[in-house]
Amino acid sequence: MQTTTEDIIGEHSSRSGWAYLEHEPTLIAGGRRFDIAKATKVAEQENGYRSDFRYKCETLYRTPRGNWLLVVEGWIHRDGNGITPGHIPAAVTAAEARQWLEAHGEDRVLEEYFADEIEDA
Repeated sequence: MQTTTEDIIGEHSSRSGWAYLEHEPTLIAGGRRFDIAKATKVAEQENGYRSDFRYKCETLYRTPRGNWLLVVEGWIHRDGNGITPGHIPAAVTAAEARQWLEAHGEDRVLEEYFADEIEDA
């Protein structure tokens, strides 16, 4: 059974607007402050363009302390006016990060961060 991003982030509520992490690099998720400027962008999956209502971008970060953050952006925020651009920052566990990487075919990154959990068949 393939794990989806929705399975990993669960019921996190979306925040209005694009994340624009290059201008405001701090996000709080799961009771933790994530400074994106200090974190490593581990992988990113993007489809479409921001102007397209089907656009979605998922970015996985790892902090210097070893914590993981998944940021999902797209036309996902629902308010009284319908669907608008939004983002969901979700603190995820190492196991959830590994599942996300496997689901998105990020083999090189899996080898880099989870080599000790991968065994030869």
